[in-house]
Amino acid sequence: MQLRLFVFLLFWGSIAVGQPNTLGTAFLGTDGCYTLTSNGPGQVGAVWFEDTLDLTKPFVIDTRVLLGSSDFGADGMVIVLMNDPGNSIGLYGQQLGYGSLTNAFGAEIDIFQNGPPTDDPVYDHVAYHTGGTVIHAPSPALSAPVSALPGNANIEDQNWHRAQLYWYPDSQKLDLYIDCSLRLSRTVDLQSILGVSEVQWGATAATGAASATIRICMEYAGNSTNDTINQCFGTIQPNFFTPYIQTYSWSPTTGVSDPTIPNPLISPFPATTYTLTRTDSCGIQRFDTLTINAFNGVDPLPPATIICEGDTFFADLGVYPNYTWSDGATANPRPLTQPGTYSVTITDQGSGCSVIDSIQLFVADLNLQATNVNVCYGDTTEISARPPFAAFWSDFDNGLSAGWLPADTMSYLYEQTAGPFGNDTAQWTLLNLPEHDQVTVSFTLYIFDSWDGNNLPDGPDLWGFRADGSSIINTAFSNVSSNQQSYPDDYQIDYPAFTGSAMQDLPPRCTPTSRTTVYNIQKTFSHSDCDLVLEWFGNLTNAGSAPWCDESWAIDNVVATTNTAPPTSGCPPGFSWSNGAVTTTFIDTITDTTTYVYTADFGSIICSDTLVVNKLGNPFDPFQDSLFICWDQQVTLNAGSGYVSFLWSTGATTQTILLSAGGQYWVEAYDDAFSCLGRDSVWIERTAEPLLTSDTTLCEGSLLQLSLDTLYGPDYQVLWSTGVAVNSISLNVSASDTVWVAVSNSQITCYDSLYVNGANYHLLLDDTTVWCPNEPLLYSAVQGADRYDWSTGDSTANTYFLDQGWYYLTVTSGSCIQRDSLWHQWFNDYSDIVPDSTAECSPYALDLSNLPWTTMNVEPVGYSGNYIVLDQSDTYYLSGTDFNGCAVADTMILWIGVYPDVELYYQEDCPTTSLWYTSNDTATFQGWSIDGNEIPAPQLDTVIQGYENLELTAWLHNYCGVDSAFVTYEPGCFPRGVIYIPNAFTPNGDNVNDYFRPQGDEFEKFEYQIFNRWGELVFNGDDKDSGWDGSVNGEPVSTITVFVVRVRVWYSDGTIEEERTTLRLIR
Repeated sequence: MQLRLFVFLLFWGSIAVGQPNTLGTAFLGTDGCYTLTSNGPGQVGAVWFEDTLDLTKPFVIDTRVLLGSSDFGADGMVIVLMNDPGNSIGLYGQQLGYGSLTNAFGAEIDIFQNGPPTDDPVYDHVAYHTGGTVIHAPSPALSAPVSALPGNANIEDQNWHRAQLYWYPDSQKLDLYIDCSLRLSRTVDLQSILGVSEVQWGATAATGAASATIRICMEYAGNSTNDTINQCFGTIQPNFFTPYIQTYSWSPTTGVSDPTIPNPLISPFPATTYTLTRTDSCGIQRFDTLTINAFNGVDPLPPATIICEGDTFFADLGVYPNYTWSDGATANPRPLTQPGTYSVTITDQGSGCSVIDSIQLFVADLNLQATNVNVCYGDTTEISARPPFAAFWSDFDNGLSAGWLPADTMSYLYEQTAGPFGNDTAQWTLLNLPEHDQVTVSFTLYIFDSWDGNNLPDGPDLWGFRADGSSIINTAFSNVSSNQQSYPDDYQIDYPAFTGSAMQDLPPRCTPTSRTTVYNIQKTFSHSDCDLVLEWFGNLTNAGSAPWCDESWAIDNVVATTNTAPPTSGCPPGFSWSNGAVTTTFIDTITDTTTYVYTADFGSIICSDTLVVNKLGNPFDPFQDSLFICWDQQVTLNAGSGYVSFLWSTGATTQTILLSAGGQYWVEAYDDAFSCLGRDSVWIERTAEPLLTSDTTLCEGSLLQLSLDTLYGPDYQVLWSTGVAVNSISLNVSASDTVWVAVSNSQITCYDSLYVNGANYHLLLDDTTVWCPNEPLLYSAVQGADRYDWSTGDSTANTYFLDQGWYYLTVTSGSCIQRDSLWHQWFNDYSDIVPDSTAECSPYALDLSNLPWTTMNVEPVGYSGNYIVLDQSDTYYLSGTDFNGCAVADTMILWIGVYPDVELYYQEDCPTTSLWYTSNDTATFQGWSIDGNEIPAPQLDTVIQGYENLELTAWLHNYCGVDSAFVTYEPGCFPRGVIYIPNAFTPNGDNVNDYFRPQGDEFEKFEYQIFNRWGELVFNGDDKDSGWDGSVNGEPVSTITVFVVRVRVWYSDGTIEEERTTLRLIR
């Protein structure tokens, strides 16, 4: 991988100043500042700078201004932002050269008090303006004027004053500082005001009748930067120098040569965003960002790794999408299973830089095998495996692995290396190596800065590598101006291996002018000890004052491997067998299927493999010579597992057979594939069979005779459970019991048994049962008989008694038959205890003391108890328990009436009188009348036509009695000279309020008109008609409607009155 060093010198932080454009009375002075107006009347001048400011980013305009020498000078200046100002210049006098620049924004510094329309304050002041006007009214001015200096001090003092504009687009805040004092801070939408995102800036000034010399020096104008640089290996040097900046601070400081200067050398790794904080002489901070996508390489792969045979290592390139494997593979992660070295070129997508990484894959192949894995019983087979080698590596990404001294690591480019070292020794000790006779070590060597070579009087600067104290490399290096040298009779370091060339010009580790050279080295040497000590060392003379930079070195990607050799007693074997074998090859006799586990230690990994050797043709002796079984037994003969086929003397071909007869049996077991055969036989002796009858049931007291059907000879003994040793016995059955007999010889005892049930079902049933009327009774006889026959037809021990009468049962058990009977009757029925219905004029009482019940519940009222009062008419359901404990129920319909009560009432509300009556029972016969005329409704609201007394009568008659009421009503509702106009009527044909007509007294006549809501006359009447019936043009009004009524009345005293009101027709 050839890498080159690049150093960039870049300039940021200020924008190049173009040629300014001066207009009017403005001109460039010899001091580099611009005079906008001289001390003369009626002048106007402007200067426009070519610089462009981006309103989407923060910017700073840093100037010095001079505004005359007299407190009576005029008029002032404006710092202006404008899109493409060209030759724009505004009006003179109080317009400050800004007036009429309608598409501009201005920061005003005014030194004269003008009257209307600007209405300036008496002190020198500053303000923000838009639209080319400097009027301080709220619109278009963006701010009220404030004093240019604190305390209203005079700014016309012939001194230079620093004027700064700071723009913050995120908050749209614009700050104006005068001599480091914040004078204005306002939220301003510059993009909306100016209509663009990029503008130019300049300054205008003017005088009127009074004058002043007004000048401006542009110190700095520019946006904060937010730049990104893509680069390969190397260093950049930006330059952010800015006038008036007091301090510079870079963050982070990693890779920055001096974080306090504007132009440090930056060597970032990895890609880094740096923030530069610039603090000016006013203490105001400016922030810039610089992102350097520095591709200093990547190292995703370890230098080596090892896997067990059959496993997979996945080479994961992580987040790097652009890569090319040397063999064309494209997968990521890439699965690796075969030993070898795999190289990949990784290209950084942003910078286009690339780096080559590689990994050496070792595969621990145990090569476990046997000469034959299917072996007949007792034969032998040879088991063998490959002895292990050892593989170790260190790339220091996670520090120093076990065995390393000293514990120093450092980062260089994308590598984590062991170092830096000078006159030091780095040592790696590897213990308990397996048997070997050769070691190979490869590593990467970094030589930093200059080495003085071997021509010094004090001797050469040497670097070396040795194994167990024996020198493998001893060499010297030149400085940057000399050629590479090799110390006599030692190894010439080169890169790539054995080419004689070196990788040079890598990025410096300490200073930009230094160099780094990298060598890839591989050495193979003889070695057979159990432990190995590897040493890398420097032997330097006259090293520089900074040894960690001058004449220093580091190592990385160290890989050490051994070869394999036959095991001896010198070193630990590095392997083990599950059967305890101590060599990699041995012969074993197979007496069973065996699993061999071989485990080997490869230094960085332990691998295991398994080999199964199948035993064929087991030693075939599955049976005893003879076997005895009882007459009631079966026996299973099993020829055993592990054979392909079987053949029995019975002709069966299965592994097992089931037998119940005596005799000679044999079996042959075959494994046709390997010609393994076995044969065995067995004699089965089956004892003679006794004969006992099956289990039986007899009535108690019966005689039972038991006999064996075989007469056994003197080799057998017979024993009954009764203790008798004869072939037959007699028993009187008195209870249930088991009788057994044992027949035995010297090898086996066989049993048979008989269960005898002595049945006794006397007194099966009760004599009599009594139960609740109409309720079924579940009755159970004694359990356990063979059969039950009830007169009800049931055939189990249980039956239901549904009616009164006799019930019969026959019980059969074995040969024992018994019969019994039972009389079933009911208790008296006490359900009907209350009348089916009754009518009362007072509450009805239920008293259990007068009833044959012990409990009572009444629904739907939910009452319970011994004494219950019912005071509502309803249908009541009674339930409870009588004194026999039987459930009882009854129903009663109860009607409870009230004694009648009726009242008559009237109320005058002239001219209407309300008449009505009330009663306490609306469900019976009732009514009322006026002067003998019955009224169909319970009340009446009416206008009484006359002065005669009225007789009112009301009556009520029900089950419990009769009541009536009488009232004499004397009308008194018509005072003299009154007209009454109803406000509603109901022409519905019920003879009550069916007509509308005014009413009154002491009048000569009246006329009235009725209008609808549209002002149309719908009825015209007078005192001689009967009133309006609610129809218009012969058709009744069908809905609730409001009408307007006008009435004119001629009273008897000669007065005439007119009234207007509304009338609601309700139908």
